[in-house]
Amino acid sequence: MADISTNASAAIVDTVLQRAVDVHEQTSCGQWLVCVPQTHKKAKIELQADWLTFDVTLPALRKELDYERIGAMLQRNASIKGCPRIVGDRLGRRRHLAAEIPLDLLPWDSEADIEALITTTIDAVAANFRKNLCAPDTSTPSPPTSAELAGLLEEAGWPSVSGDSDSIEVLLQLPGDFVPASVQHNDGLTRLSVAVLPKEFGSAQHDCRRAVTVLLWLTASRIRMVRPVRYRRMLSLEVRLSERCLSASGLKHGFAALSIAAQQLIAEARLLIDDERLAKVYLSNLGFKAAK
Repeated sequence: MADISTNASAAIVDTVLQRAVDVHEQTSCGQWLVCVPQTHKKAKIELQADWLTFDVTLPALRKELDYERIGAMLQRNASIKGCPRIVGDRLGRRRHLAAEIPLDLLPWDSEADIEALITTTIDAVAANFRKNLCAPDTSTPSPPTSAELAGLLEEAGWPSVSGDSDSIEVLLQLPGDFVPASVQHNDGLTRLSVAVLPKEFGSAQHDCRRAVTVLLWLTASRIRMVRPVRYRRMLSLEVRLSERCLSASGLKHGFAALSIAAQQLIAEARLLIDDERLAKVYLSNLGFKAAK
């Protein structure tokens, strides 16, 4: 982060927000309630020690959270094109549309650039709250080449290797093992993703798949930047960076978050995917009924 005091950074963000959106209330230094554009909903924006966070509380579920609702939210996360993602409060009925920007990615020497980044993030939150497709930010630079991405990854301390079909992969270290994370850039976003036991998941028993899905939801909801997603019968952990956040520092943050999530998730997921009895116990302890 640039050498700037907390009060000074809060003043800059306040100035930017006053221009960019309708600020409903500044609840304290570093906390704002703003109107989500083209809606009547309020978003909470908070300037924390190392993060600028955006949070919109979604309507509470009418019924208790179950496996089908979790699956639907993971599929919705897969369709969200911008940086926001749906996360939960453990297994409660409350869900949030959340986004975070590490403070050291904010260009403190340029209010105009900060405003562009904050406005893009708020617009992405608003578009997804309205369930519209989030259009890419056309004002950003041209997409990076594979060589440029590899160079940024090297600078970030996460060197890449060649994957299948000329793709780029980064190997994340787990206890006694490694797991590949793919790096892809399209639609104005760089997507970092780790498939969760892709070979085992598709052929596992139903309760084993349910247990791993619930575990994915709970794990990703605790870690900033990480999005839990489902594509048909495949689960993934993802971090998505806009082109304005694509830098060595942005990739460093993204892979740090993804690595923590993978370390917390995959070892336990391997136990649940192979043991139907254990999966049933896990689901039962969380209040879920086993499959009939």
